[in-house]
Amino acid sequence: MNKQAGNRKRRVTIKDIAREAGVSKSTVSLVLKNSPLIKKETAALVRAASKALGYVYNRTAANLRTSRSFIVGVLISDLGNPFFSEMVPVIEECLEPEGIVVMLANTTEKPERQKRAISTFLEHNVDGLLISPARYSTLEDLGPLVSSPVPSVFINRYLNDFPGNYVGADNVVGTAMAVERLLASGHRRIAFVGGEDGSSPRPERLEGFRIAFEKYGCVPDPELIVNAQGNRWGGYTAIRELVPRPNPPTAAFCYNDIIALGVMLGLQSKGIRPGRNFAVIGFDDISEARLWTPSLSTVAIPPELVARRAARFLLERIKNPGDPERILIAPRLAIRESCGTAEKLKRIAKKNHRRLKGAPMANS
Repeated sequence: MNKQAGNRKRRVTIKDIAREAGVSKSTVSLVLKNSPLIKKETAALVRAASKALGYVYNRTAANLRTSRSFIVGVLISDLGNPFFSEMVPVIEECLEPEGIVVMLANTTEKPERQKRAISTFLEHNVDGLLISPARYSTLEDLGPLVSSPVPSVFINRYLNDFPGNYVGADNVVGTAMAVERLLASGHRRIAFVGGEDGSSPRPERLEGFRIAFEKYGCVPDPELIVNAQGNRWGGYTAIRELVPRPNPPTAAFCYNDIIALGVMLGLQSKGIRPGRNFAVIGFDDISEARLWTPSLSTVAIPPELVARRAARFLLERIKNPGDPERILIAPRLAIRESCGTAEKLKRIAKKNHRRLKGAPMANS
């Protein structure tokens, strides 16, 4: 091996850059850390020397000095759900300015995969974890995270017996707002479509559903509260089973937007036009909701907003550990075509009033 080949293989050091740029090693170190203490001209000179020599930042050595990996684990329960797939790029965008990269795992709602992924993340010395736990998760499914000092933030779901940090929607308030809108429009036969057992938001959204009915002096029909897979097919099959009944629903509150889109497809397959003679409201406000025909009314807790709040909260906990905290994001209603225009809603209300006239409200 000749001398030139040997030089090519030797790792360029800060000392080499300092010699090339004619500055001290401490100056080079500050420039590489983007310190504002160094003049722009000097910083440009150091970076030019670094580039000319082919310097590559030694992250492993830096991690040993700082006891940080600059990696955050992101654990998603179902990456096929657009709500979560829209979150991931935003999380990366929020963490990138801090020099942090994302290590992603998709559990597909399997607690055992979740446990293995958490163990792997911790073995890689991640700085923190963002977790949407799988359905039916237990403390055991969190593995070593239960006793680990590594900060974590749960997104949209939580475990009742684990006092962790949490960022998610105010499910009770959001659902109550949506159902009150339907009740105010004259609907009484309102279906609650979707959500599966073992997920923390479902009982909260059911509570909001019932609170809205109580406010209007009504009782929801338990036969119209149905489980469904959290996807389009779940909504499609659920509504096709509901509408042929003798006393069918005239509106549906859907557990999430994806289910709501499936509900609208199911209605259309039965010759029912969402927004004309049936009202539909979802939950989340994914990008697709605005682009659908008809556009989907929803409880707006956009994935981008949740992702930013969760990522920033985790950064705070990485820098300043503290007691577990719950952050509830206030919902708003995004009323679009699937609920009909004000004029259409008025016609529905009059029609329902005539049909229900004389019937006891509590039994409707």
